[in-house]
Amino acid sequence: MTEPEFPGDEGALVPQFDTVADAADFYEQQVGWQVTVAREKIWLAHRYEIDAISMPESLGQLVLDRLYKRCPVFRSSGPPPRWVFLTLPLNALRDQWLVPATVSHLWGTEFIWLPPSQWGEQPLEWITPPTSPLSSFAVLAGVIDRAIADHSG
Repeated sequence: MTEPEFPGDEGALVPQFDTVADAADFYEQQVGWQVTVAREKIWLAHRYEIDAISMPESLGQLVLDRLYKRCPVFRSSGPPPRWVFLTLPLNALRDQWLVPATVSHLWGTEFIWLPPSQWGEQPLEWITPPTSPLSSFAVLAGVIDRAIADHSG
């Protein structure tokens, strides 16, 4: 596994894995996530306490720039390319966030694939380190809503 520096985050490292087994070991031992591996794919264990919010790459860049703290984000090459933000689960706000049309919310009960799983033409890849703290869902949803409003208005 190699860990190049992530541009813009001093000292933050984005892992790159040689195998899915290396990734599983890293996620379980270094990050504390429970994962499942099968057929060269890796995903968060079913019913794990993490949600994911997927959005077009252009919106993902706006959202990441506006977040006060980094959270784990990875990229799917698509087509079209999408960024996936990992977050604490929605819980009490379950039905209160009106998910924008270009955004998808994946509950912790759904399959949330992780790098280096193959999705589309290329493997998924980390944009920010998976060791970054998870954002609260409400904070991330608010940043997404503001980014969409500012971008379209």
